[in-house]
Amino acid sequence: MGKRLVKSPELHLVDSGFAAYLCGVDEAGLAADPNLAGHLLESFVVSETRRQSIWSKHPAELYHYRSHGG
Repeated sequence: MGKRLVKSPELHLVDSGFAAYLCGVDEAGLAADPNLAGHLLESFVVSETRRQSIWSKHPAELYHYRSHGG
């Protein structure tokens, strides 16, 4: 299992609405491409989690776990 880990950072645009605008997608485009909707949702969750971890009494480090298989 250790050989299949990938160590590369994942980048997220903090504003998922702005990211959707830059991609040129609207509600119909997100409904047509659930994969893109999933990426935007992931960015939204990361930004909200990061925002809340900043003011929390117990700060958290955010990590992304990925293997070669995805």
